[in-house]
Order: sequence, then structure tokens, then C-alpha cells
Amino acid sequence: MIKKVVFVGNARDTQMQSFKKKNYGISLFASSDSKLWQDKSNRKLEQFDFVMPVSFVSRQQIEKSLKGFYINPNTFLYTDSEKYLLSQADIAAALSIRTNPFLTHENAVRLTSKFQQRRAFAENFPEITVAFKRIKTFHGAYMFTRKHGFPVIVKPVHLSQSQLVEVCNDLEELISKVSYIFAHIEETYADNGINRKPAVIIEQFITGRQYSVDSYVDADGVAVHTPICKQTVSRDIGGTGFETVWSGYPSYLSDEEESRVYEAVDKSIKALGVKGNPTHIEVKIMPEGTVKIIEVNLRNGGMRATLLDLSFGIDHIDNTLKTIVGEPVFISQKILKYSAVPQFWAPNIGDFEGLKNREKVQKLKSFVSDRLHTSHMGREVGPAEKGYPKLYYAILAHKNEAQLQSDLQKARELLKVIVK
Repeated sequence: MIKKVVFVGNARDTQMQSFKKKNYGISLFASSDSKLWQDKSNRKLEQFDFVMPVSFVSRQQIEKSLKGFYINPNTFLYTDSEKYLLSQADIAAALSIRTNPFLTHENAVRLTSKFQQRRAFAENFPEITVAFKRIKTFHGAYMFTRKHGFPVIVKPVHLSQSQLVEVCNDLEELISKVSYIFAHIEETYADNGINRKPAVIIEQFITGRQYSVDSYVDADGVAVHTPICKQTVSRDIGGTGFETVWSGYPSYLSDEEESRVYEAVDKSIKALGVKGNPTHIEVKIMPEGTVKIIEVNLRNGGMRATLLDLSFGIDHIDNTLKTIVGEPVFISQKILKYSAVPQFWAPNIGDFEGLKNREKVQKLKSFVSDRLHTSHMGREVGPAEKGYPKLYYAILAHKNEAQLQSDLQKARELLKVIVK
């Protein structure tokens, strides 16, 4: 097996180091309009065998960018971002890369559309989904609520990190929030490099506790699941959005609850026809115990490789590669450390000036690592529900559960995002 991987669109430091530890040569297909990868002073560039600028605007532009370029067809392509998944499929086709035959253009289109996912669930396993509708105007949203009532959730089809996701509890909120989403959706797609036609769906709101599961799906569509990850979203702690303010292990679910979650996850994988790829699937357990699927992603969960390694000794990157080439994966349910990832957005709209108390967070006993998204410095930032990206996260882990929980609370209290 050739030991070369090319990241598509972006490359996290932790992922780069994971591949390098396995003696992989790493390279990058970077967006041709990305200033980050055009900056010659960026020291990360020194770690790549090559950085190839590619226009991700369309399949035709990708083919044009790569015309005459050759790469070994057994090279791995890798991304952990929904916005680059379609580009990864198109790059593989353009260069005849054969390491991930189940990720086609058609599959990537379906798997990155929340609307097409809901439609597949409704057709195959209606018990794991809720009523939904694609809307193009406020009138469409209004007619949906006339039929299904409130509360409802309105969200873009292709965005991530809960950007422009809003809950509407009554007609007044529906008017203001849907109007805001339609007014800002094209701009938000552009800011996130989403080269798809903007689209919005409305759904019945799913109440309950939120969790996520990363799984390895083999060539026959059979999934091996990692432990269930507990997620706390903004609304759980008195906020208004749906961004994950922290997540971690263990899930604290009963055996029966875990079984219901895994059953729903298996049904969503089957409904979408996922094969030979990893998945990151978000679910909610409703108050009466029913499990509903929020969304399915054909990628690893954010920071999941680090958390799974810290908490269970699971090599998530290695398992992902083994899944793609059809080799057995290693899974453990024995917890080694309690872990959590607190994440931060700007509390209000303004220019991003920096962080307060970051060094105090770094001195916590559970602190492992952190990341500040420096590309947003000096730029306009804001809450996730207003369409703005995450700015900072910290990874915490400790063998003592009480210490981990204490440090998580301190990190949330200490870290402040400063905007002007």
C-alpha cells in the first residue's frame, strides 16, 4: 500500500501529525483562492511534499486545474469537512484515484444535502426522521407551520457548525428569522467556500438530548461503531443556538439507550447506502426515548480522532484508512480518560480582536491542546446562528472525572472572545 495522503481543502495540525507518525508523505490540494496557503511565511507549507492550487468552484474547474497533473492512483485523499467532500470525489475522478471507489460525485451530492438525507430517511425508515420541506420563500415556511405547527427549525442545506440554524417558536419568530436566513444565505455560503446553490429546509423541531457517533462502514454497508459521544449545544445551557459548546466522553447512557442510538445510526447508514467510508452521525434522544437522526456526515467528527485516542486508545485515522481499503478496525469501549472539547464563538457581531485568559485555560490540569483560528483575526465574527464560524477550541482530558468536569467549567468561565 502506497503511504501518501493528499489533504483536500484544508489540513489540521493534529491530522497532519497523525499521518506523519504513520510515515505517510503528506500533500495538499488547496483552494486556489485561499490566502492561507499562498502565504510563503506559513511554516505549515514546509511539511507538505507539494501544495497544488485547485479551483473548487465546479467539477469542470477542478478538471481544468488538474489537467496534465499526475498522481499515483493508490494515493489517499482526505478531508474532514463537508464543504470539500464533493471536491474530493471530483478530484478522485479527474485523477483516476481508486482508493475510495464508493465516494462518487453522485454519492457526495446526496450525502452533503440535508434535504436529500431527510428524503432518504422518510422513504426507508420514517421512524428516524421528522416532517420536513425545502423552502424558497417565507410563504413556504408559513404553510409548513400551518400543517405541522410550532416549534420548527430552519437551516441551510449545505452549511455546518450550526451556521444560520434557527428555531422558531411562533409566527413572529418565523418572520424575523426566516427573513434573516434568506437575506444572508448567499453571503454565508460564499464566506464558507460552499460552491453549491444555496438552499434552505424547514423541519419539525426535535427535542431531547444530543449525541454523535463515528462509525466505520465496510464495503457491504456493515458499520462498526465507536463509543457514543455526548454533545451539549447552546440551547441546553440557556443559549439560543445549536452550536456544540462542548462534547466529550463518556456518553453516560444506559445500555438500552446506547442500543437504540446504534439502531437508528445503522438505519440512517442503510437508508443512504453508505459503503466503504467513515461516518459522523448526530442524533437526539427525545424525552419519550425515541431516537431521531439530525444529520449524517461522510467524514470523521471534529477533534474526534484526538478524543477517541485519549479516552479509549482508538486510532481513528488508522481505522478510517483501514475502512477505505477494507481491513479490520480496532475498537475499544474501555474508558482510559474522561475528555471534553469546549468550543467558542463570538457572543455578538463585531471585529475579532483576540482571546482573554487563554493562558489560564492552558494551565488547567486537564489541558491537552488548543487551537485559535487566526485567519479570523480582525474580521467580522459573531454567533453561529447568525452564520459565523467557530473561533477557538480546547481539548481537555483527565483520568479523574471530577477534575475533568471542574476544568471544563473553568475553561467555559475563563475564556472570553473579544470583539470590537
